[in-house]
Amino acid sequence: MTAYSQKEFRNWILEQKNDLYEIIEEENQIILDAGYATATIAFHDLNIIELIILNAADGLNRFYLHFQLNEKEHAQSLFKEMQDTLIGLKGHHTLKVMLSCTSALTTSFFAESLQQAADSLGLDYHFEAVSYNRLYEIGSEADVILLAPQIGFELEKVKEAFHHRVVLVIPARIFAQYNAYDLIAEIRNQIAERAAENKEHNIEITANDAVILVVAVINRRDGKRYGYRVYDHGEIVMDGEVIKPNMTLQDLEDIITTCYVRHNNIDIVGLALPGTAAYGELDYPALGFHHINIEEYFSERFPMRFYLVNDTNAAVSGYHLDHPGDISTTFLYIPDNMLIPGVGIMERNEIIKGKNGFAGEVASYFRYLYPDDRKLNSLTLKNVLMDTLMAIICTLAPDKIVINCRQYPFIDELQAELEKYIDRAFIPELEITWHMKHYMMPGMVVQCLDYLNHEKLKKRLRAMHKPDKKEKR
Repeated sequence: MTAYSQKEFRNWILEQKNDLYEIIEEENQIILDAGYATATIAFHDLNIIELIILNAADGLNRFYLHFQLNEKEHAQSLFKEMQDTLIGLKGHHTLKVMLSCTSALTTSFFAESLQQAADSLGLDYHFEAVSYNRLYEIGSEADVILLAPQIGFELEKVKEAFHHRVVLVIPARIFAQYNAYDLIAEIRNQIAERAAENKEHNIEITANDAVILVVAVINRRDGKRYGYRVYDHGEIVMDGEVIKPNMTLQDLEDIITTCYVRHNNIDIVGLALPGTAAYGELDYPALGFHHINIEEYFSERFPMRFYLVNDTNAAVSGYHLDHPGDISTTFLYIPDNMLIPGVGIMERNEIIKGKNGFAGEVASYFRYLYPDDRKLNSLTLKNVLMDTLMAIICTLAPDKIVINCRQYPFIDELQAELEKYIDRAFIPELEITWHMKHYMMPGMVVQCLDYLNHEKLKKRLRAMHKPDKKEKR
C-alpha cells in the first residue's frame, strides 16, 4: 500500500472549509485562523506533521501533537480532532479572571467594566466577581485571581492556595478609578512573567551507556499532557510536550514513532502513566484501559524494550534522585479536577509496589470508607488528604510525605489537624511540590536503568548456570 504523501494531505486539508476559520496556505504550513484561536499544520522533514492550536487570548497552546505521516485514515482523524477542538473553543472564554472582595459587590461593578474593555480590545477574557469566602471553593476554575485592595492582606494565603495561578492585588489607584485598561495591561504582564518563572531546572542524570525515551502522561485541568524526553547517555537530546483531551494508545504510539524516527538508537522506552501498573499491564478503567499489556503492545510494533511504571511511582523515584539523603519518602498526588489521590512509596532506595503493583492505589480504600457515591463526591480535598495522610502515617510512618495537590496546599492546616490525633513526634515532615513532570521524567530514567541492569544480571546468571554440553565423540 502506497504511503499517504504530504502533498495529498495538504490538498485534503485545503478542502476542509468552515465558516468559523480562514484557511491560509504557506510554504511549510497551513493556518486555520479563527480569530479567537489559530490552528497550524506544519510539515517537516521525515514526514513529521505538527498540529498546533494557539489561543489568541493568552498565547498558550490548547492542542499540540506531532506524528509521522503514513496512513491516510490516521492523519485525517488527527486533523479532525484538531478541527473539532478549534471549533469547540468558540464561545469558551479561555482566560478566566476572578475578582474577589469581602462581598463581591464592589468588584462586580469593576468586573463589568473590565469585560467591556476586554471585548473592545478583542481579548477572549471572562471576568467574574466572587466573594472571598467562596474563592477557595471555585478559585481553581480561574486562570487569574485579583484581590480588591481591602483584602490585600490575604495575598500570601491566596497565593499559597492557588500557586499555579496568577494572583495579585489590584493596585489601589486602578481600583479607585476603575481603570480597566491599565488593569488588563497589568494582567497580561503578570501572565508573561509567570510563564518565565515556571521554567524548571532539570534533575541531573548520571552518565550511562543507554539511550532512553521517557513518556510521562500528566492529568491537567485542560486535558492530558504527554511529556516526552530522549536521554542519550544521560544527556537530554530531545524534549517536548503533546496536549490532548484524553490518553490513548494511538497518541502514545505517535509520540514514540516521532522520537524513534529521529533517534533510531533508542534502547528502551519508559512509560510513566496514570493507573495501576504491574508486569507490563495498565488498568485505568476511567480511560478505557482494562488490564492492557502496554509493554507487549508496543514491543510488537517497535524494535526496542518497553517498561511501564505508575505515574506516582515514577515521581517518588525522581524525588528520591533529587533528595538522595532521604531514607523513607511517600509521594501523595491528587491531579487537577480529581478527588482521589495516588501514592508512591520509596523505602531505602526501593519503590514499594506491593502485590501486582497495587500499593498506593487508595481508590479502593475510599470506596470502602464511603460506599455511598454521594457522600464520597461531597468530600472536601482536606477530608481526602486527611484520610490518606492518617492511613499513610499509621501504616508506613515515613520520614517525609511530599504532597502534590495544586488545589489544596495548606500544609500548616494539615499539620494542625494531624496533631489532634497523632503525637507530633510521629508526624512525618510534610512538603508541598508543584511539579510532576520535573520528578517523573528523571525518575523514569532511573527505573529504566534499574530494569536494564536487572536484565543484564539475569542474562549473566543464566549463562553461569547453563549446563556444559558434553563433547561429541
